[in-house]
Amino acid sequence: MLLQIAAVLWAIVGFFSGSASVFIAGGLACIVLDIVRLSIRQLNPILFASTYILCYMLFGIRDGIIVGSIILNTMDIITPRIKTMSGVLLEFDKLD
Repeated sequence: MLLQIAAVLWAIVGFFSGSASVFIAGGLACIVLDIVRLSIRQLNPILFASTYILCYMLFGIRDGIIVGSIILNTMDIITPRIKTMSGVLLEFDKLD
């Protein structure tokens, strides 16, 4: 999880700072994490393929694949927290 957060932040910092090498390095780390998650069946293959194909069509070969991997890793980081927060909000509604 920490490696995943670091890779996403690394890619985002590289994108916004204009440093192509940092963006590519963070993106490659995200791609490796996606392949590992796909090989241990922790990632839905249809979501994986559709995200990569869509980003490839929108951004081009290199940037599209990197952006697709960043999107998948960001979704994987954020989704459990959204579920946790929705459960907490439901508990607050029961108190009223």
